[in-house]
Amino acid sequence: MEQGLQLHVYTKLLDQLPGLHWWQSLGGDSYAFAPACRNLAGFEDSLTPRQWQSLVHPNDQRRRKSVLQLAPDQEKNITYRFLTKSGTYEWVQESIRHIQSADAGAVLLSTAAICKEPVYRAFFDNTSLFMVLLDPAGNIRELNKISKKFLGHEEQEVWDKPLWESACFKEENQNTARIRNAVMKAATGEQVDLQEWIINYNGLYFRGRFSIKPVFDQQGQLEYLFIEGSDISHKRTLDQEWFTLAENIPDVITRFDQEYRYLFANPAIENFTGKKSSEYLGKRIGETNFPDPSWDGFETKLQKAMLTGQMQTYAGKVKSPKQEIKDIYSLLVPELDERGKVASVLVITRDITELAQKEKDLEQINARLRAIIEGTKDIICALDTDKKLIAYNAAYAEEMQQLFGVEVKPKQSIEELLSGHPEELKNALDLWKRALKGEEFAIQQEFGLQDRERNYYEINFSSIRDEEGKLIGASSRTINISRERQIEKELKDAHEFLVLAENLPQVIFTARPDGQIDYLNNAFFKYTNLPQIHAVEVDWKKILHPEDYAGTMEQWFDAIKYRAPGLQLELRLRNRHGLYRWHIARAVPLYNNQKATIKWVGIISDVHEAKIAGELERMAAEEFKTISESLPHIVWTTHADGRATYFNQKWYDYTGEDEVVTNEWDWLKFVHPEDKSRTQKTWKKAITSRTYYQVEYRLFHKSGRYRWFLARGVPVTDAAGNVIKWFGTCTDIHENKLQRKRLQTQNERLNQINQYLDNFVHAAAHDLRSPVANMKGLLQLLSGNSKEKRSKIIESMETSLYRLDNTLQAMIHSIELQSLKQSPAKKLSFRDAFTMVHQELQERLQPVPHEIQANFENCPDIVFIPFYLESLFRNLLSNAIKYRKEDEKLVIRISCRTFRNYKLLEFSDNGIGIDVEKYKNKLFRPFQRFTAQAGGKGIGLHLINNIVTKTGGKVEVISQPGKGTTFRLFLKNLEG
Repeated sequence: MEQGLQLHVYTKLLDQLPGLHWWQSLGGDSYAFAPACRNLAGFEDSLTPRQWQSLVHPNDQRRRKSVLQLAPDQEKNITYRFLTKSGTYEWVQESIRHIQSADAGAVLLSTAAICKEPVYRAFFDNTSLFMVLLDPAGNIRELNKISKKFLGHEEQEVWDKPLWESACFKEENQNTARIRNAVMKAATGEQVDLQEWIINYNGLYFRGRFSIKPVFDQQGQLEYLFIEGSDISHKRTLDQEWFTLAENIPDVITRFDQEYRYLFANPAIENFTGKKSSEYLGKRIGETNFPDPSWDGFETKLQKAMLTGQMQTYAGKVKSPKQEIKDIYSLLVPELDERGKVASVLVITRDITELAQKEKDLEQINARLRAIIEGTKDIICALDTDKKLIAYNAAYAEEMQQLFGVEVKPKQSIEELLSGHPEELKNALDLWKRALKGEEFAIQQEFGLQDRERNYYEINFSSIRDEEGKLIGASSRTINISRERQIEKELKDAHEFLVLAENLPQVIFTARPDGQIDYLNNAFFKYTNLPQIHAVEVDWKKILHPEDYAGTMEQWFDAIKYRAPGLQLELRLRNRHGLYRWHIARAVPLYNNQKATIKWVGIISDVHEAKIAGELERMAAEEFKTISESLPHIVWTTHADGRATYFNQKWYDYTGEDEVVTNEWDWLKFVHPEDKSRTQKTWKKAITSRTYYQVEYRLFHKSGRYRWFLARGVPVTDAAGNVIKWFGTCTDIHENKLQRKRLQTQNERLNQINQYLDNFVHAAAHDLRSPVANMKGLLQLLSGNSKEKRSKIIESMETSLYRLDNTLQAMIHSIELQSLKQSPAKKLSFRDAFTMVHQELQERLQPVPHEIQANFENCPDIVFIPFYLESLFRNLLSNAIKYRKEDEKLVIRISCRTFRNYKLLEFSDNGIGIDVEKYKNKLFRPFQRFTAQAGGKGIGLHLINNIVTKTGGKVEVISQPGKGTTFRLFLKNLEG
């Protein structure tokens, strides 16, 4: 608004304006708002400037309030969040200007509009960096999402507090002074970088790197101090995963420091105590209601875990805040610092009341049955006539678990119990079918799965009848007779073992359950040249290398003591020549039916040459890594089947990836989605054919963009020609690729132009030949005829000249369009372009009865060349006028919508139409006319098709004679 505005006139005008407009006096006592403002705020009646300000987001209120302090004729723009009547915040862009009105003095005039969220805001809340906004004095104004989550602070807890007083920094005078000085230095306009220890919401410290940057407004005044930082302690990923887990499990998770103060409490504590987790942080164990004093012995367990560094458990019955008796179980886990000292204790507490009650109820149900059948060591079970378990003892359950790996449950049918083992189920059903018919019998049979221990049993089946003698079920009593059969087998196996061991070239040994070696085969004495003494008399200090003796004995007897499932050792043994050679010793325990160790059996193999070769291979691998890290390319290796094994540092520098390469790691996730399928097929083909691998694809850069790379790989084979690995490189060819693409595009464009010119010249020559030939014949007739005939000849010559002129003008127009230097594409309004052409052709439209229906709401704009868009509308509208039906009102319908990656423009009329089937091969050729109704150059459709196709689109024509025509133009957005 200009100075001298009549404010009372503008106030009346506000009720008619559709947008967000208002004015107020400098003091705010006089004001007026447009209806759209009241509607947005949800006010049906009046709306005051103070009420509008109160609906601005708290983080933006101070900034908007400062914008209202304008000098005369000064104007400022601001973007802020506004609370709408729907209860959500929308972004508003507002322009405020200080003017001098003609009738009310100085006032503030505002125009605003709903806008998209600013890019910096989306980045602010979605980045992985910690971001904080301070005012110029260093007070906290806003935290981004990751800062609030990681530090455990809500904005209202730290709002308007100085940064150096925040609880997230280590409370030391030196830290406070250093942070305050850094903020004050940044307030002078200088960026400040620093590193500080930060305390996150569970009390753990992490090292953060921060930058404090000044932010100035349009007038150059300091508006904010912007802080961004990141975790450089290399523990961030692990901590985040731990916090996510701790915050989402039902168990109570707490952490105590060395003074028994709460460092952390997860949200589950609120369900247990009725208090929020934040109420516990920093308090000592005796200052809270968790644990309750009724937890007898808990604090003693906590002290023991802290002092000894050993994990403790606590179980008991305790009172909840509601005075309910609960069964709880706690696990107290000491946490060590880098020096191995206890830094804190993590406590995991679970309410097991419900579980304890269920176990008690189940125990009462089974007590009566156990009293009957648990008194025997025999395996007993009973089934009803539906083949469902009605009773069984513990021996039966243990045997079924051992034999078939199944868990026995009450009332379980035999089909359910053995459903995973069809052969055993069929055998069991046959036996129980006999028993449930009343037959009493006994069998001896082997049971068990092939991959588990199979036992021999003697089974006696008996029927169960009620008092009236009615058959109600059957029972079985089973005795495991495997031991008797095993003894027979062991005697046979022992003899076979001795025969085998004495004929093997490797050293074979056995040992007692206490680890004492009691047998060595002949190969041992032959290797060491010792006399054939008893194995218990061998002095192993003379056989083992001095450096290996202590470690070997320690590991051997640890395996014995802790019942290890097996043992493998590398050791050096002295041979008959006094030389030490590398060996691998392997041993496994043998168990009886009670799972007790009865013997150890082992083998010692000479691996000296393989050990030396392995060391050489390790040195070669180190040399390869040194070379690959010095190359400017990305270097990689894979297994023979294509699974990645190594990438050099260039890969991690490029992608920003910190994931360790494993067999399951997928490097293809960094390839552009459009290139992934082609790359994967090429790679699989190379692996299958064991041939050279080469492919070009786009690779994701840590900046978020893709760059073109050339990947090459060669198979590495062993002496037998088998592929053992792949070695390859990735070379950045981005700039070369783009240059080749530009040259290719230019060549294609030149070929199109040449083809177009060839076709055009051919058509033009054909169209020019006829009028020229006519004129030539008429000139010859002109000289020898009468005046009256000469007049008719001249009239015919004028017609030929007019036709020749039209053809030449069409040629000029087409050539100008083709050779026109392409102007930059812009964002254009379909409606604006059509309106301009419509006005241009208004003189031709005025005498024609017509109706034009134009709807561009579904697709209002396009990025296109202005001249081309106007030419399309000009030719379409001109053709509709020329080829209308003389006896009908001309009706034109125009619409636009988005179709896949096109802007689909549809232009329809009710004119005389075109026989598309007849002329479909000539529709877009130059100088083609399909009716004699109106004169024309026959070049309009040719120009339309040329414009659309040269910009990457296509044209469809739907028409029939006498039924009008519809043109469907598929247009593409062009690059600006």
